[in-house]
Amino acid sequence: MSGNLDRGLAIVELLAMQGGPLPLHAIADRLNIPRSGAHRLLAMLGELGYVRQHAEQGEYQLTLKLASIALVVLGVAGLSLASKQAP
Repeated sequence: MSGNLDRGLAIVELLAMQGGPLPLHAIADRLNIPRSGAHRLLAMLGELGYVRQHAEQGEYQLTLKLASIALVVLGVAGLSLASKQAP
């Protein structure tokens, strides 16, 4: 992975597959990226509302923003399919 977008999406995917919070070092180690870079990307994802950091342990977890976006996509796809099928 080379770019920030690639790395940011890899973080999102890792957190989604994990199903629970992960500390910074685990995220960086599993994705083989520097901890400083992982921290910077997690901060950006946090500012955008995609992840949150637990206050006590400092672990990161996805928010429901992705689920919200997925519901919008499903709704739009459903409306598109319904309008195409109407006589």
